Amino acid sequence: MLRNLLMSSAAVALATSAAAHGQSTFNDIEPFGFDIQPFGSDIAAFQGDIQAFQNDIAAFQGDINAFQGDINAFQGDISAFGGDIMAFQGDINAFSSDILAFATRFNPLHGDITPFYGDISPFWGNIEPFWGDIAPFGGDISAFSGDMHPFWGDIQPFQNGDPVNGGLANYWRDIGPMWGDIYSFWSDINAFETPSQNDAAELQRQLHDLLNQSRAAWGSLVSEQTGQSFDQFARGIMNDFGINVDDPQSLIGVDGNARSAFFMTWYDSLMGLTGMDHVDHWMPMIGWNPAMSQDHRFGQDAKVGLIDAAINKSDYDIEYLQRVGGYAENGSAHGAAVASLIAARHDGQGVMGMAPFATVLAYNPFDYTGTASTTDVALGLEMLVAEGANVVNMSLGVPGSTLHQDMADIFTSDILNSIDHKLTVVTAAGNEGVAQTGTINWGSGGLDIENLLIVGSVSPTGRISSFSNTPGTACIQEGNSCEALMNRFLVAPGEALLVSDNNGGVMRASGTSFAAPLVTGTISLMHDYWPWLQADPETTTEIILTTATDLGEEGVDEVYGHGMLNTEAALSPLDFNNLFVLLDDGRRLRFSNSQRVASMAIDPGTLDLWEANEAAIYAFEFINGNARDFSIPLSTVLYGQEGLLGSYQRHVQRRFLDWSIATQGFAGDEQMVAANDFWNLSFTQLGGSLGAGMMTFNSEEHGFSIRSGWGEGLQHLSTVDSFRQREDFDPQRGGANPLIGLAQGGSFSAIAFDLGNAMSLNFGMTGTAMDHLELNPFTGQVDQENIVFGARDAVATFAELSMAATERFTVSAALSGLTEQNGLFGSQGVGALAMDGEVRSGGLTLTARYALSDRIAFAGTASGVRAEASNGNVAGLAIGEDGVQATSFQVNLEIDRVLSDRGRLTFSAMQPLHVEAGGLAFTSAQVTDRETGATGVVTDQWALGGAPRHLAAEVDYSVSLPGDRFSLSVFSRYDINDVDIQGRLNAASAGGRLGLTF
Repeated sequence: MLRNLLMSSAAVALATSAAAHGQSTFNDIEPFGFDIQPFGSDIAAFQGDIQAFQNDIAAFQGDINAFQGDINAFQGDISAFGGDIMAFQGDINAFSSDILAFATRFNPLHGDITPFYGDISPFWGNIEPFWGDIAPFGGDISAFSGDMHPFWGDIQPFQNGDPVNGGLANYWRDIGPMWGDIYSFWSDINAFETPSQNDAAELQRQLHDLLNQSRAAWGSLVSEQTGQSFDQFARGIMNDFGINVDDPQSLIGVDGNARSAFFMTWYDSLMGLTGMDHVDHWMPMIGWNPAMSQDHRFGQDAKVGLIDAAINKSDYDIEYLQRVGGYAENGSAHGAAVASLIAARHDGQGVMGMAPFATVLAYNPFDYTGTASTTDVALGLEMLVAEGANVVNMSLGVPGSTLHQDMADIFTSDILNSIDHKLTVVTAAGNEGVAQTGTINWGSGGLDIENLLIVGSVSPTGRISSFSNTPGTACIQEGNSCEALMNRFLVAPGEALLVSDNNGGVMRASGTSFAAPLVTGTISLMHDYWPWLQADPETTTEIILTTATDLGEEGVDEVYGHGMLNTEAALSPLDFNNLFVLLDDGRRLRFSNSQRVASMAIDPGTLDLWEANEAAIYAFEFINGNARDFSIPLSTVLYGQEGLLGSYQRHVQRRFLDWSIATQGFAGDEQMVAANDFWNLSFTQLGGSLGAGMMTFNSEEHGFSIRSGWGEGLQHLSTVDSFRQREDFDPQRGGANPLIGLAQGGSFSAIAFDLGNAMSLNFGMTGTAMDHLELNPFTGQVDQENIVFGARDAVATFAELSMAATERFTVSAALSGLTEQNGLFGSQGVGALAMDGEVRSGGLTLTARYALSDRIAFAGTASGVRAEASNGNVAGLAIGEDGVQATSFQVNLEIDRVLSDRGRLTFSAMQPLHVEAGGLAFTSAQVTDRETGATGVVTDQWALGGAPRHLAAEVDYSVSLPGDRFSLSVFSRYDINDVDIQGRLNAASAGGRLGLTF
């Protein structure tokens, strides 16, 4: 359903409402029982310092100003407030004694507190959100691409198809730069003293391009929704702003306000046809997106107090709206506009509120004059607290001051002593563009100063709005101490914001009134996620101020205070270095047994933990003796994340480094050490590690052989001579027996027995090095063991039965066992992510090799492995009760003597170790009662398996001269569904190496 679209100045709309209430205010009421009105004139209803709609649109200025000129009712001989007939003094004082009928609740002469609305047009002066990088629908803060993907749940528009089903994102992304170009060009030619006809013609061409591109994207939807052709629809909007594309010269005279209003109206009008909420420019400025409304909802929906103009019942934009008192006057759209930014529902009808599930408790202190007394405002605060509000938005005040003494008196009045200081108040700074200098005296009752936040406005460029009041050098005096007003001040976007018009439609509005509710909405999200903060306003305001983005002079300053509201930062840890995970020692929860998140990391190995269901750790931060808990996805603490433990290497870099190390030196020619007629002893140098090599003792006479060595020599252990590269056994890169691959790098040995009948039995073991040193092929320096996780302690054993079925065909079956310390399948963690104790795995590997000729052979291997479940509940990370199952495979086509007698070409296809099923368990302290913040020991199950399979294909060629004086190796590889910290990826890599030894 289409909603009404009001695209005029919000201030003008309010001025109209004010004028409607400005006549014969008391004619029918007659509060004093007399025909003679106490003000002596029907139009003398407004008296005092402030009118509700001041400045240029004040309802009582100009030629008919009732308070100035010859007919001033309050000056001269007929002054009703002076002389012997002074109505408010002496015996006939109408506002004393028993006939005081409306002195408190309906006093038309009371107060000078008014909504901060004024005459601020949303499209004037420095408000130019349609050019350069600040274009709200393109450029750096594009609302329809990248991180600012705004729609979730049922409101998901970006499918393929028309503007509503997919083209919308592309349209706004593409049209944004066009808008910027048009706006800039239009501004430039209006600055010329004598614009040329060519300039006008060029502007006409650009506008026609805009129409043509928009017609193609929106034509059918416009016709369907409006019954008009697209040209009728478009020209209707243009005509409202004096834009006639058929008259190029007339375009020169369109002023900047009209241009800005046209572009925003164009956006709002088209979006109004889609049945979707509007993405607005303020959202990326403060780091908010609609998903936060769901992420920070735990069923403890916060109650937000609103002291503002009444909201029409016909305006259904606020789902949970309760009126708790005050006047019934609702001629102003101010209250509805403010409330919509806090809690407008996400229903596809225009405005998206920051906390749509929050309950808004509304109190209207303003009577028909548009002003309120200090007593009414204080009473409103008391009533809202009684109804359960813990944060109150007050987009009102005394014009001319950032914080007026009257407001300070309200906050510290005796009426508020009952709130027990458990209230956070957010108030707007005001719209006169003044910097406060005077001191404010803070009383001893009611609110603490720390409970207060004052909010100014910034433009879409992040500069202070020309109308926004600022804290200046003023201070708040409390007893003998004086706190700078700037310490309670921050800013938020407040120009040209889309808000409710209080009549079921939307409009654009500007003012500090609309910056304040963005802060209130952020607090509402905090109070929903951490309900115990509702009674801790000091911590609430500290979080808001501490997380603000610094603007202006470094640190807190006289213009921006703490800086720009940052919703994302406020809902995130203040300092990751101060986050703790609380573990169970197996018997009871010990808060002393805590570990800093900053000291935690995890090398995911082959587990695909980022794919695991709800794989997250729960951490706490402590502020002022209070706590906030955070669910941190495991991917954010992965080994090597930028900013945590250095830069994570993407696929190609990692692959090239691994390959280069592996091919640094071939296994050298076997060198005979000793021999006789019954046995021989030989030595083979292995590349990759310092001093790596293998001794072989062989006795054909007795039918057995022994191989023993140190380094990456697993390819020499099996009696099926098929997989000869180190990386073939790398569980993340190759598909050969992954269990012994997980233990390679240290000492290894195997003994093989000839059983006769072409069968042999092979026993072996391998273990990782306790002090694993490698040469870096690029620097030539020694690389120490992993400096984060230390040496990985793992030992594997295997028993292999092989049979040469024919001279060309050999098969084998191997049973393998792996014992890892503090790890699983190569995944290691530190801190709370360390897997305590031993992890045992077992597996079966089947291998076959068939020689097609003396040069060409085909080989294949496949493994299935299972890790055993951990015993009992283990603090931190453990294997789930079902264990973990995984598979791997690899096939090779080998061609020898290619281009040389020592040249080999290998084609490989593999699936590295892939988790098929199982899970992990993470046991830690969590909040078990979100209402009270109570904690308990909770074990979360992280389901593994189901991730896309990592597949790869590789071609390798290697050649060397006898004695390895010269070697050449090249490779090319392509991986599908490889993964790193940035997600899944397909990647190609290639490299080569030339070696010369002399």
